Amino acid sequence: MTETVRQGDQRELTRLDLDFHRTLVEASNSDYLQRMFATLMFEVGMCLAALGSSHPRRNPRVAAEHQDILSAIKAGDQTHVAEAVNAHMSSAVKTLQAAIEDNELINSSGRPNSGHRSRS
Repeated sequence: MTETVRQGDQRELTRLDLDFHRTLVEASNSDYLQRMFATLMFEVGMCLAALGSSHPRRNPRVAAEHQDILSAIKAGDQTHVAEAVNAHMSSAVKTLQAAIEDNELINSSGRPNSGHRSRS
């Protein structure tokens, strides 16, 4: 993901981001979590694509957050996994809130905005 961030390929970053989350959900072996994720997948994908385009400075941070989560999983440190996942989700919520407040993500009908402004 880090190399894709350097290349600036937003479509590939979105795919990798979704794959990361899908892999974690599948590894949970939770039928409930898998059903919930499958239901939300389309909306999440649109939000990730819009966020990456309107907030490209977020991309390196997301890659680092994903790496932190993976490192904690590999180390078997459940406390750090929970902390890293919570930090990642909190970061995403803050970015979403800022994008919504700036009218960059949601259009007047409440759907993801395809004509968002780009921030560098």
